[in-house]
Amino acid sequence: MRNKYLAIILLLAGLSTAAGGDKSESIALPNGMTAILHPFPHTNVACVALFVRAGSIFETDSTAGITRFMEKSLFRMTGSRDDVRADIDSYGGDYQSGVNQDFAAFAVTVSGDFLFPILDLFDDVVRDARFSDSLSADVRLELTRRLEEERKNPDVQILSRFLSLAFREHPYRFMPHGTAEGFRSLTTDDVRSHYERSFVPRNLVLVVTGQFERGELIGRLKNGIGRFERESPALPAWKPEPRHTAAVDVRARHGFGPNVAFVAVGWPAPAVSDPATYAMDVLVTALGNGQSSRLNRQIRVSAPSLYAVWSEYRTPRDPGFIRVTAACPPADADSVRSAILREVRILRDDPMPEPEMARAKRMLTATESFSREGATDYANYIGYWATMADLDLARQYARRVRAVRPEDVREAVRTFMTDEQRVSIILMPE
Repeated sequence: MRNKYLAIILLLAGLSTAAGGDKSESIALPNGMTAILHPFPHTNVACVALFVRAGSIFETDSTAGITRFMEKSLFRMTGSRDDVRADIDSYGGDYQSGVNQDFAAFAVTVSGDFLFPILDLFDDVVRDARFSDSLSADVRLELTRRLEEERKNPDVQILSRFLSLAFREHPYRFMPHGTAEGFRSLTTDDVRSHYERSFVPRNLVLVVTGQFERGELIGRLKNGIGRFERESPALPAWKPEPRHTAAVDVRARHGFGPNVAFVAVGWPAPAVSDPATYAMDVLVTALGNGQSSRLNRQIRVSAPSLYAVWSEYRTPRDPGFIRVTAACPPADADSVRSAILREVRILRDDPMPEPEMARAKRMLTATESFSREGATDYANYIGYWATMADLDLARQYARRVRAVRPEDVREAVRTFMTDEQRVSIILMPE
């Protein structure tokens, strides 16, 4: 799992990561909101991160992109603040935000001396964010420009096509990016209503990491943001995506230049809370993480001019997918796709060799270390787990990865990566 930078986590990923949350403390605030505290006593930095269960999974065809529109509209104005971003700057704070299919997240990192003013700022945004037609116009222009940039990103375009094929009924088919048409149709009242439905206590997880005095911090939380109230509508429930009964193989054209083709092959994968997640993490790491990965070594035998190959395991709250993507010369596209399928069939029949398992586990352990480098990384990391599943799973992750056996990986391949559940896309130059 790659979980190092907030923009990657929130916009493109949802991969499960290793964890070391032994010091993390989860607290239920008076209004039902969850707060998670993790001290870093030897730093003078603090991070406040807010995770909101309000991703693109809560959108429809008519509201596609509204969560991203809301994300870009927040931390701008409140009833008592004309410019929230300027207030953050005045404390030397670093602000980040992003949205994925399951949640939106907002984080401010600041000197520990200014933790409480930043908490007050989050309290204002949660209780009383303000929206205006002029703000909506600015956000609409910003997002339209970003969409133009994202159209030039092959992986974004491949992912969009892949989601539309892999999820025919489940709302995971919606990209969090939105569309230009959708942004033009969204009104200020639409965004305000989405905010009021989303920012309710049971949808929110507030994470504080870094330097703080525990008793004083808990008191501030319980008497501040922990007391705001807003009516909580019932959360929607979705039926699992129906199992595919036949492979879906698509060929299309792209406009990214004449000398490259893109090959994407994917299958369903377990949800983040499924015990099979750990075996799938080992598998995806062994398959396509790094130059020594199985696919990088084996595909180059039949396609030595391969540009790149990588694997991705998207683990949202509901069952997600694993995807292998390659970039290669157009003449090699079919042989690369065949090579990917061949390696999957081998893993379906034979246990993964122990040296390969050990390499994958070492890489996952390294990722776990990167996820705990500082207050901001750790806030993003434990906030992901608490929002998507359970903080206890974070504490157990490394142990469960170490316990994965070759037969567990083979069983995961046999269960999820079957021929009839395959979705593949080959994008050739125009």
